[in-house]
Amino acid sequence: MPTLLGIVADKWISAKWVYALCHLVGAGTLFMAAQVTTPGEMFLVILLNSLAYMPTLGLINTISYYRLKSAGMDIVTDFPPIRIWGTIGFIMAMWAVSFAGFELSHMQLYIGATLSVVLALFTLTLPHIPVSNQQKNQSWSTMLGLDAFALFKTNGWRFSLSSPCC
Repeated sequence: MPTLLGIVADKWISAKWVYALCHLVGAGTLFMAAQVTTPGEMFLVILLNSLAYMPTLGLINTISYYRLKSAGMDIVTDFPPIRIWGTIGFIMAMWAVSFAGFELSHMQLYIGATLSVVLALFTLTLPHIPVSNQQKNQSWSTMLGLDAFALFKTNGWRFSLSSPCC
């Protein structure tokens, strides 16, 4: 799912709209998760939530990189400190849920759903992010990213494939 939505965001729909849609779907699934009563239902709802959430990790990088470039900033030096604040914010949110006593409560899912809607609405206030215009005169294999399989001709892919196993 992240790959497919990444292709959509790169070629047809602005990344901010795909990002907002993913968070709205995620908010809906978190709201549903707060109300399910069986483990099977919870598994399916959280699976749907994961399918909606995972593309947002790459999409936010696309949005951030575009905004940094348009502001004349260097991505290599300016993005890491910004990204650190995202991690710190996540930790603070987890602490807030713990200190509020919602660790074992369904209320944390309602909080997550609410914040996901807020994030989606905030995303819609961001400036437009143009889609790539490079799709003209491209083959279907290029448009679907199948050219990446050419990397299997090199030896580096063996290391990349085996490194998670170590």
